[in-house]
Amino acid sequence: MTMTAPFKLYVFRGSANCVGAMIVAKECNAPHTIVDVDLMKGEHLKPEYLEVNPRHQVPAMKDKHGITVIEGNSICKYICSGYTADSQLYPTALQARRICDMALDWRLGSLYPKMADLAYPVLGFGGEKDRATCKKIAEEDVEFFAKFFLDGLKDFICGNAVSIADIQVATTMIFFDCIADFKWPEKVIQWRKSVRASLKSWDECAGGCQQYADSKRC
Repeated sequence: MTMTAPFKLYVFRGSANCVGAMIVAKECNAPHTIVDVDLMKGEHLKPEYLEVNPRHQVPAMKDKHGITVIEGNSICKYICSGYTADSQLYPTALQARRICDMALDWRLGSLYPKMADLAYPVLGFGGEKDRATCKKIAEEDVEFFAKFFLDGLKDFICGNAVSIADIQVATTMIFFDCIADFKWPEKVIQWRKSVRASLKSWDECAGGCQQYADSKRC
């Protein structure tokens, strides 16, 4: 059964972690309201937000019945599974779902930490680390992504249709754009263009993060 209960999506628009959930909510036409949580002002630490997510992180969602979902990957899956009857964003075929879930787990456990180590100091979000070492490790992970998840003739991670795995990985990679000499595999460059072109809400939801990353490019 497709759910119709509107929900609030709590985000910080400058966070690549939030952009994917924003895009998925838009692409699925899910009834929602964006609630801005300004991390720079400490709004994620206020009691009213801690009632939504005691871990004080964004994104998070909460519907009118009090159902709460935290973590970006889980929010994307929940929206696709509950708010649209035929979303191709989270494939139902076993092998496509297998690849989608693997890519989401890889993004969370491997790509995002490497991105944070390299890009956060440049973006002003974290302390300095050895840039050359972090860059080499991140580039190797992106090369792995190209070889393992973009193998063959398929256009996207799960086949010929964009999925939440593409969205979550592509939005994470936005922050690598602040690294002027980052080495991108050609296959990943083309894939990123395809993902952006396939999502009507990309510019609206991801534009702020992209502009910020580009403004810090060095």
